[in-house]
Amino acid sequence: GDLPGAQVTHILADQLPTLAMAALAIPVEAPHVVFGTASVDKLLGSLPSRSLASFAKASPAHATVAFAAAACAGTAATLAAQNVARRSSRGQARRQGLRVCIALSAVQERVNENEVGTMSGTGVESMAEFQVFIEDTDCFIVVFYANYFRYFQRAAAMLGGEVAGIQPPLRSLSLVGVKSAKYAAPARLGDIVRVSTASASGESDAGDTKLWHCTQQACVGEQECASAETVYIDLSSLSGPPEALAPPPAPLGASDPSVLVLPIAAHVDELTGAPPAWLPPGSQCLGAIDALRFFERARTTSIGGAAGLEVLRASGVIVVVARIENFVFDIGAAASSSTAPELESRTKVVVKGRRVVFEQQVVDPLHERVLAWGSVTCVCVDVASQRLVSAPPELMAKMSQVVRI
Repeated sequence: GDLPGAQVTHILADQLPTLAMAALAIPVEAPHVVFGTASVDKLLGSLPSRSLASFAKASPAHATVAFAAAACAGTAATLAAQNVARRSSRGQARRQGLRVCIALSAVQERVNENEVGTMSGTGVESMAEFQVFIEDTDCFIVVFYANYFRYFQRAAAMLGGEVAGIQPPLRSLSLVGVKSAKYAAPARLGDIVRVSTASASGESDAGDTKLWHCTQQACVGEQECASAETVYIDLSSLSGPPEALAPPPAPLGASDPSVLVLPIAAHVDELTGAPPAWLPPGSQCLGAIDALRFFERARTTSIGGAAGLEVLRASGVIVVVARIENFVFDIGAAASSSTAPELESRTKVVVKGRRVVFEQQVVDPLHERVLAWGSVTCVCVDVASQRLVSAPPELMAKMSQVVRI
């Protein structure tokens, strides 16, 4: 409090990591740790933008941990401070984020650490970043639609690790549902995808089964690429097959001419889901992202496969996924079918003006058991103008050769 403002600015900008670690070591009861929030807020507001940039660049996570932990000494406050720092991307946002962190430092109520580890309560948030590699992309060198859920699941696992107070991600989290998802713009090869995750709850109504209901968003810079309302299950909480998020629908009829049936050989490398604990060691299991991949195979087949894609491309039109609704992955059913030699992707197509809606399922044909289901809406985009267009005649002709629409 006795230092000139210029000296404080220099310390904040250049000596932040050391200060942060020192602040963490100071006892909570030390009176000089409780900052006058109004004074510090005024100081931060007067700092030049270059100093704020240096301050954040040095180590924003250390800064927020220092401010929050020094006065609160609570895991929840520390986590909240880290999340504020991760969300701060520009000068004004950094300053606002730091103000929030300093306000946290004035809170004198201690936090029960056990409340943090239960994955329940009012909710938590986090931010994670992932680089787009070539294996993440499709034939148009943009991120394949299902791979956004790889990013989302990784981010949820990282959040789970933070909440549980462990360093590694909570790898037992597995995607079991997508209430809705929207695709706004493509992420491309080499991009850095920033995923924000907000979890509202970590407990379900089904006894000890832990469900995470998340709101997630993937962005490149300021551009939103995809957003989703997702549901994850903590596999470590399961001792047997859980109930699905919704009652399974009746299997789409394999003999119905309006239903496309695509056989899928259950090769070991095709089934990438985490096997639940009640399966024998070494078991392979269908995962939610596998099901979304199989959905795509059926959609591509319905438009004539690779040849159909080439015809569309030549006409200047591409078909892209716009929405996913009511996707459910029944992990109990998938585990029961883990030894099935073959699965089927069954699809029914409805054309609604500029939208093509695919009602899709992954089915165990031996037992007529539906393992995953949902609705995927695609739209046609004119490559030159980037505007939505109606399904071209070439697309309708290809689709009618494969399935009755």
